[in-house]
Amino acid sequence: MNIYSLSSIIASIFCLSLGLFVYLSKGRDRMRKLFAFASILTGLWTLFPFVVSKASDERFAIFLSRLVYIPAIFTPSAWLHFMLCVTGDKQKRYVLALSYSISALFLFVCFNQFFIKGVNRFAPHFSVIPGALYSLFIVLFSIIFICILYGIFQSFLTASGYIKNQLKYILLSYVFGFFSGVLHFGAAYFNYEPFPHDFLLIIYTGLIAYAIFTHRLMDIEIIVKRTLVFAGVFASAYAIIAAFTLLGQSFFEQLTGLNRWILLIPSITVIVLILRPLENILTQVTDKYLFQKKYDPRQLIRSFIDYAATVLDLDKIVSETIELLYKAFRPEFSAILLSNGDKYIAHGKKNTSNVIIISNNSAIVAYLKSIKGILSIENDNDKKISDEIRREMMDPKAALAVPLMLRDELIGIILLGKKKSDEYYTQEDLTTLIDLARTVAIAIKNAQLTKQIAEESEKKGIDKTSVGAAHQMKNILARLAANAKLVDTAIRVTETKNINFENAQSLLSLTKDNMQGILKEAEKGKRMLDAILYPAKVKEYFAELNIYALAKQAAESSSRAKSKDILERNIPAPIVTNNVSENFPHIIGNESLIEQILENLINNAFDAVLWRYSYLKPDSSYRGKITIAAEDKGKNIAISIKDNGIGMKDEVKEKIFAGYFTTKSAEHKGDGAGLYSMKGWIEQHKGNISFSSEYGKGTTFTVELPKEQENFNGSKTVNS
Repeated sequence: MNIYSLSSIIASIFCLSLGLFVYLSKGRDRMRKLFAFASILTGLWTLFPFVVSKASDERFAIFLSRLVYIPAIFTPSAWLHFMLCVTGDKQKRYVLALSYSISALFLFVCFNQFFIKGVNRFAPHFSVIPGALYSLFIVLFSIIFICILYGIFQSFLTASGYIKNQLKYILLSYVFGFFSGVLHFGAAYFNYEPFPHDFLLIIYTGLIAYAIFTHRLMDIEIIVKRTLVFAGVFASAYAIIAAFTLLGQSFFEQLTGLNRWILLIPSITVIVLILRPLENILTQVTDKYLFQKKYDPRQLIRSFIDYAATVLDLDKIVSETIELLYKAFRPEFSAILLSNGDKYIAHGKKNTSNVIIISNNSAIVAYLKSIKGILSIENDNDKKISDEIRREMMDPKAALAVPLMLRDELIGIILLGKKKSDEYYTQEDLTTLIDLARTVAIAIKNAQLTKQIAEESEKKGIDKTSVGAAHQMKNILARLAANAKLVDTAIRVTETKNINFENAQSLLSLTKDNMQGILKEAEKGKRMLDAILYPAKVKEYFAELNIYALAKQAAESSSRAKSKDILERNIPAPIVTNNVSENFPHIIGNESLIEQILENLINNAFDAVLWRYSYLKPDSSYRGKITIAAEDKGKNIAISIKDNGIGMKDEVKEKIFAGYFTTKSAEHKGDGAGLYSMKGWIEQHKGNISFSSEYGKGTTFTVELPKEQENFNGSKTVNS
């Protein structure tokens, strides 16, 4: 075996391996199949010098050369087909059909002496002795490959970004492939080959492999590091075994004196039989030692989302989010940057020692605030991404910037480098990252608020219950503003000259009702402020309370407040049922606080139903239900608010009454003060609050209160 036949089998193994493993990769689209087809045909053609060198006589050598030329005949058409697919040129389908038709005609004359007369098999190189029609095949080869080179060159001139790089390597590899053919054909007519033309094919396969590995040619990002490495290991192992098998054939030929072609049969049998076992063994080895376990990002992040909502430690949230991102996507680096006023500073990072700071005036921040979505620079053809943004992203070598948004506020940024596997981030990855970012943003804000409020409370000497009560003032102020707006509208209408007496009376009545609402809410606000500033004054407003009326008022108020959310989501409004009877026993308590407690619990029930639609996607038979009930328990009463919403998981149940803990999304503006402060107000009434909940089925909150309050004389509480 000389250098010509050796280079032949090496080039064949390279081409066949590359084509085979591109075909076997996941996502076998049309382009990959065409590339695999053309590569396999090329790999079979390159076996010509090797098989001719092994032929025992002239006649058998001619037969083998004609056999090898069957894939050779279709090789130019196959590469033309691949080129048209790469460039997206569908207008030249007739050229492709003509090319395949001519190739088919050559197939009929392939075993005729008019195509190949004989074989030169004793010179240092190996070549055919051409027949009359062989020159026509050379013309076909030349025309097709010149068309291929021209088509790719034209596409290269108009392309940009990573596609331009891909086309550059395809064009360069095709040039080497074309000149390899020129040397092969030249040897047929001039009986001279300066060096083995298959060396050029080895370079061709190397360039294509490099384009796949580095520039994701044909979008084969799924197989880049796994399949390409496996292909090399497999090809090398298989070549070694095949070489020993063929050496064994030569040994037994000398030992037994049998014809080498008879001995070739068991050699081929051995090689074929070890193919599948070898593949299985190498798959296990490469998976164990070369590639780490691949996780399902959706499953990992779904589990983390449930957990993150319960964490109130900022450092823990950041570090565990970064670890999750690494496990899910294997990025080259990851970092979470948090706002520090005029800039975003890395609060945690992995696989990078660089100090990462992004100015609040940067192009990245402006882009994230404008689109409120993920910034990706993996697609070089995206015209929306400016060169300035790309430069800023390349500084930390980031491929993605994921915004941590709370309403319109960008509180932080997740930066991710490209995947170590050289895969693109898929659309599914991006959707998963958006879901994660929402939860992480809420968790980070929770942790920041908890820390901030704890520090301020300690500094000002204000306890958590009082600070929590301040949260409730927002609801009262919102209702005050709404009533005031209606009054203002009525006043503006009465100022017009076209209003008649009847309409004026209606507007006056409306104004009166809203003014009463303002006065009522103002009184609630006064009592709430007293609860904030003077907790002891809560008892001064104790009075006889009608539970039925309070439950009805709270239900109506919550239904109005949540109507906008229901309309925006285009879902059926939950059925609210007040089962409290009109003659239910009255109790003694603070009207403002008890009504606020009921309203908060009903609001939470509405939210639970909305979240069930958002996260569990129930079928059309589901309808949200909220039931208010009350039970007379002798000295005490129990008021329950039951819903069939999303329910709570165990980790949420453990912290539901913790100060400033919330599971609400940014749209619901939850800050976690509600349940904590309610618990304090109920305890001021010598009562208690409890709940039962099952995830996916619903929640029931129960507030138990005494009917009577100590030292209450019928009008107010007497201090003792």
